[in-house]
Amino acid sequence: DRRQSKPERPDRRSTRPPIDGGDALGLFSHDDDDDLPSDVRKMVDEYRLDNWCGEVLRRLSLWQRQKVAQELGKMSGVRNPSGVVMGRVKHVATTDELVAIFVDINSLDKTCESKLWNLTSEQRAAVIAPGIYLQNVRNASTAVNSRIANVLDGRSAMERGALRPGNDRRRDRSPDRRSMDKDDRHGGAGAGAGRRKRPRESSSGSGGGQDSGSGDSDNDSVASRRRRRRRRTR
Repeated sequence: DRRQSKPERPDRRSTRPPIDGGDALGLFSHDDDDDLPSDVRKMVDEYRLDNWCGEVLRRLSLWQRQKVAQELGKMSGVRNPSGVVMGRVKHVATTDELVAIFVDINSLDKTCESKLWNLTSEQRAAVIAPGIYLQNVRNASTAVNSRIANVLDGRSAMERGALRPGNDRRRDRSPDRRSMDKDDRHGGAGAGAGRRKRPRESSSGSGGGQDSGSGDSDNDSVASRRRRRRRRTR
């Protein structure tokens, strides 16, 4: 029995109790900002980071925060500083550490959290790939459950409107099938036209006698028309 053992969940909550929410829902208050470690407060103020980004940095170890600060250097003139900081965070934190932070700052319910940890490491990474903090959502757990369902179906986490194989009945009528139906509707007339245009084949033997006979009858009819014309002119 080769069952995959569940990964140990990094305990990031011992340094900070879970936050009930985020900026979009008024869940990161200024009182929480006052409790930020001094080095995190310095980065937030210096780079003008979003509150949620400060909460992510808060949940890193001191060594990890120092590595992020070193990689940032003297960052200036960046349109999305929080995005740049998150790019550095992903370099110093493991996927499971990021998932633990993802669960914490979005206050996911136990059922959603359990589903997330039951995924493979690659699937968990795909779920959090669109962003570690969910903004402009009414229910973070519902949004994450949607991401999980997409990933389990082999789609990207934020993909919308994708059709599963066999669900689109309209696609059963492929262009080839439609062209065949069109040929069936017009095939009778086309085949008839083809037969009318096909030249008559002459055969040897008795067929030759029939052709010569028809030629004599044509000559007789021409002679008769000439005689009638002469009578009219008289």
